[in-house]
Amino acid sequence: MTKATPVLDLRKYRKLSEKFISGVPGGFKLNFFFDIFYSFLPYPFFNYFPPSIYTISIDCIFAITDKRIIILEKNSDGDIDENYIHSLNYDEVKIEFKKKLGTRIFVIEKLKKNYFSMEDNMFRIEINKDFITQAENINTLLSEYKIN
Repeated sequence: MTKATPVLDLRKYRKLSEKFISGVPGGFKLNFFFDIFYSFLPYPFFNYFPPSIYTISIDCIFAITDKRIIILEKNSDGDIDENYIHSLNYDEVKIEFKKKLGTRIFVIEKLKKNYFSMEDNMFRIEINKDFITQAENINTLLSEYKIN
């Protein structure tokens, strides 16, 4: 995960109708093959298996505005990859903030559709200990705007 805050102007990713934008570096975690694997198991087996078969992690910037969340994926050089910018409106997602020792996690559940192929409706953004204060500030902004 990224250890230093990149020099990045998030304002260019904000729409004119949005009041603010705030972001924090983190890791974008996706669980693949969850739905395929579990569709073949009887219901009682759900308690005995891990929550995913394969997890991929991508360095990113997790940003929020007053209307949506934005996930800006980074390429291997650590720069924002303009081809992989994901934007989801708040009515499309449910966001849960979790505190764990040395990290903060935003769990995001997609409500309307599978945005990514072959994975479940949830993904998470993990923020390491160097950026806990920024993650707490983003959670406060989400609470102020009564987003989930």
